[in-house]
Amino acid sequence: MFNRLFSGPRLQYLLAHLPHMLLGVALVLVFSRLVAAEEFGQYAKGFAYINIAGALLYGWLQISLLRLAEGKERNAGPKLGTVFLAIVLPIAPCFFLAAILGGFDLIAYPVAAASAAVAYGSSVCLSQYARGINNAGLYGLLGITRLLVVLGVAYVLTRHVPSAASLLYAMVAGGAAATFMGAIFIAYTGSKKLQSTEAVPPHEAGFVSLNDLFRYGVPASISLVAVMLLIHGDRFIVGVLLGDVETAYYSAQADLARQMIYPIIAALSVSLVPIALQKNREYTGNVARIFVDRESTTTLNLILPILIMLIVFGNEIMSIMLPADYVNTAEPIAALIAISAFLTGCRLVRFDPQLHLTLQASKIGLSALIGLMIWIGFVLPLTYFFGLIGTACAGILGAVSSLLYAYRAAVSKELSISILAKSTVILLLLLFCVAIVIRQFIFGSDGATVLSLCIVLFFLYALSLLFYRWTIIHEQN
Repeated sequence: MFNRLFSGPRLQYLLAHLPHMLLGVALVLVFSRLVAAEEFGQYAKGFAYINIAGALLYGWLQISLLRLAEGKERNAGPKLGTVFLAIVLPIAPCFFLAAILGGFDLIAYPVAAASAAVAYGSSVCLSQYARGINNAGLYGLLGITRLLVVLGVAYVLTRHVPSAASLLYAMVAGGAAATFMGAIFIAYTGSKKLQSTEAVPPHEAGFVSLNDLFRYGVPASISLVAVMLLIHGDRFIVGVLLGDVETAYYSAQADLARQMIYPIIAALSVSLVPIALQKNREYTGNVARIFVDRESTTTLNLILPILIMLIVFGNEIMSIMLPADYVNTAEPIAALIAISAFLTGCRLVRFDPQLHLTLQASKIGLSALIGLMIWIGFVLPLTYFFGLIGTACAGILGAVSSLLYAYRAAVSKELSISILAKSTVILLLLLFCVAIVIRQFIFGSDGATVLSLCIVLFFLYALSLLFYRWTIIHEQN
C-alpha cells in the first residue's frame, strides 16, 4: 500500500501539498487565538468570500491551467502574458461583488476581503499551473511561501490592531507573495513554452489562447464554485440568523474537521489527474481508468481512521485544539462536517478524474451544481429550526446529492465504478465498531486525553493496514 502510494511523483506531490493543506488548519488554530470570537466570526465571513469569489472569478482559470498548461492537440501551453491577463481581468468584478455584500452587511471589511480574494485567487491559479506542467517543486514553493507570509504578517498586524481586517490583510500579503514568487519562477524558467508530447514543432504550433482557457475552464469551474458555496456559504447563513459569535464557533469547528479530511484526500490524490492524463496519452484501453479506481480506493481507505476518529471522538478533539469557549459538547458539529467532507472527497477522487479523462468538464460542474441546489433548499430552514446542527446536516444532504449524480454520470458513460469499493465499506464498518468499543473503555476510566486519542488513531491505522494487506492477499488468491 505505502510503496504504491508514496513512490515517485506521489511522494513529491504529497510533500509539495503539505503547506497548502496545513494553511487551513493553521489559520483556525492561530487566528482563533489572535482575536476575540466576534472578530474571528467576521474574519470567517471574509474568508468565505475569499474562497467563493476566488472560485467564481478565478476558478475557470485554475481548472483550465491544470488541464491545459502543457497544451492540447496541436497547441502549446498558454503564453505568460495570456495567464496574467486572465489574472487581471477578474479584479474589478471581485471588488464590485465585495462592495455589494458589504452593503448588505454580509461581510465587515469589503476592501480587505476583495484584496485578499484577488491575491489568494491569483496564487492558486499559479499553483494549478504548476500542477498542470507537473512541477511539484513549484507547487510546493508557492504553498510554503503563502503559509509563512500569512502567519507572520497576521501575528505582526494583530499585535497592533487585533481585528478581522488584520487577518484579511495577512491573507493579502501571503497571496501576493506567492503570486510574485510564481511569476518570477515561470518567467525565469520559460515554463510557459513547454509543449505536450503530441505538439508539433514550435514554428508550426499555436498557443492555448485566453479563449481556449475560458471555454474549457468555465464549465468545470461550476463544480468548484458549487463546492466553495457548499463549504463556505453557511457562514453567511449562520451570521445572519445566529450572529458573529456563533459564526466563529461553527466556523472554527467546521474548518478544522474539514481540514482533517478533505485536504488530506486532496493531498494524497493531488498527482492523480496529471498521472492519469499521462497514462491516457501513453496507453490504450482502460489503463488510466483502472489506475484511478485503484488509487482512489487506496486514498479513501487511508483516510478512514481519521473520519472514524472525528465521528466518535469529535467533541474531545475539538476541545483539545480550540479555545474553551469555542466548543459546545452538546453539538456534534465536527462529526457531521467530517462526513460531508468525506463524501465530497469521494466524488473528487473517484469520479472527477474519470470525467476529466473524457473531457466531460460539464458533468463535473453539473454534479456539484445539483448538490448546491439541494443545499440551498435545506440550509435556511434547517439552520432556523435546528441551529448549527441543521447547518451541518444541510451540507451532508448536498454532498450526498452531488455524489449520487456523479455516480450516475459515470454509469451513463459505461464506466464500471462503484460509489465506494467493497473494501472501503467493510473497513469503515470495522473501524467504527472498534472505535465505539474503545470509546466506552476510555470514558469508563479517566476520559480522553491527547495521548489516548493518539493511541486510538495509531491502533485504527494499524487495523487499516492489516485489513488492506489481507485484501491484497485475498485478491491474489
